[in-house]
Amino acid sequence: MGMDLVRQKDKLFKMFNHFHHNSEGSGMGLYMVKNMVEKIGGAIKIESDVNKGTKIIVKFKIAK
Repeated sequence: MGMDLVRQKDKLFKMFNHFHHNSEGSGMGLYMVKNMVEKIGGAIKIESDVNKGTKIIVKFKIAK
């Protein structure tokens, strides 16, 4: 569905946030993923276009 990242940027990774009224879930997904990925040295980025869709990019460190 996409979301307006300019309006929603402060809410993206907060607990219990929903970005669409017709979505199910607890609003914990992005919050949990971001915390877990960052704890192991990775990063998460979101790209979104309203009414088109959202891409979530997760990058992990490669262990040597």
